[in-house]
Amino acid sequence: MYDAVIIGAGPAGLAAAYAAKQAGLDYVVVERQCIVHTIYQFPTGLIFYSTPELISLGDVPMIVQGLKPTREEALNYYLKFVDSQGLKVNTYEEVTSISGKDGDFEIRSVSQREGARSYRTRKVVMATGAFDSANRIGVPGEELPKVFHYFKEGHPYFDRDVLVVGGKSSAVETALTLYRAGARVTMSYRRSAFRGIKYWVLPDLENRIAEGSITAIMDSTLKEIRQTEVVLEAAAGSERVIPNDFVFCMTGHGPDVPFLSGTGVEVEAENNIPVHDPDTFESNVPGIYIIGVITAGNVSSDIFIENSRMHGPKVVEHILAGSRSGMTKVRMIWFTLPSDYDNDNDEEYVSFGKDEIMPVYRRHTYGLSQTQMTYPSLFKFVTPNEITGPDDMEEQEVFKRFGPILTKEKFEEIMKGQVKNPKTYM
Repeated sequence: MYDAVIIGAGPAGLAAAYAAKQAGLDYVVVERQCIVHTIYQFPTGLIFYSTPELISLGDVPMIVQGLKPTREEALNYYLKFVDSQGLKVNTYEEVTSISGKDGDFEIRSVSQREGARSYRTRKVVMATGAFDSANRIGVPGEELPKVFHYFKEGHPYFDRDVLVVGGKSSAVETALTLYRAGARVTMSYRRSAFRGIKYWVLPDLENRIAEGSITAIMDSTLKEIRQTEVVLEAAAGSERVIPNDFVFCMTGHGPDVPFLSGTGVEVEAENNIPVHDPDTFESNVPGIYIIGVITAGNVSSDIFIENSRMHGPKVVEHILAGSRSGMTKVRMIWFTLPSDYDNDNDEEYVSFGKDEIMPVYRRHTYGLSQTQMTYPSLFKFVTPNEITGPDDMEEQEVFKRFGPILTKEKFEEIMKGQVKNPKTYM
């Protein structure tokens, strides 16, 4: 059983994985696409708002050529971060269901390579992002193959009539890139003025509109998309039909609400924000945490890499705190192994806590304290098949976590004759 399964390998999910590894938790990341798929979806050559130190993870610096990283530099950095830190990430594996309760969840998934899979985990960390579910406009023709909700690059649209719907940074940068690739660009925006635009981009757009290179139809909405034209509803309800070959609906994205709701996580109807504690990031479902841009629902501009990279470490801290507080009154067995201890029985040396088993392992040569016995979650855990004998273990690898697998009677039967001076601590 894992301590945590992290769903999503964006920057927030990777930061959580790094924190989990540093804390000695047994974790895995499950990602349905590639690593940092959201950043991969960004337009080619995009330059980030942030400086590199604000979107780097852990203590691994991001080295870039300019003042701010490009999309390509960020992609390269996050891939190398996963590789250099040895993070456990399963890509191209989609989670299909989450069931169970705090301390014992079951996650089912479908892997591109291995087919159906399942995991058991004590905690679930949702870092699924808000970029894979586009906000659809809901007009006739939106399903046509010439309509896109994401933009990659302008090259294919040379000498074509292109409509860009939206008026924020993604729409503006899409329009400018298309114009420079030789497209004839029209923008439709439902407001009377552009807002929330990167300060160094807005003058460029205003100049292109002033010189007639880009047509901007303000106070307008898209009414219908046809094969060779689009219909806009302009001010005072008038219609305007313009020639069109392609449409880019840059109207934002949101979280996968049906998936979240399927786990029992409540989502606020007005903004699609999942219900969660802003300090611990635990949702209304105990044991399920919500981190990253998904915490902002449709208001994703409030959360970005700079602040969401801090979510994962806080979740890990909360998981560890819960583990410690839940073990302070556990019944403990303190024992010392004899010098002629049989190495083949490593996995049997566990003690019981609460009503059944408290998974603890102790080597007599280390002289571990009662505090260390009581708080095994502070240490790195190893599984029985990773151990060939006590001499192969590091000092912080002397605990193993199994879960409730033995009764007190069976435990005493196994330990009989092999434990010197056992003492019970409350």
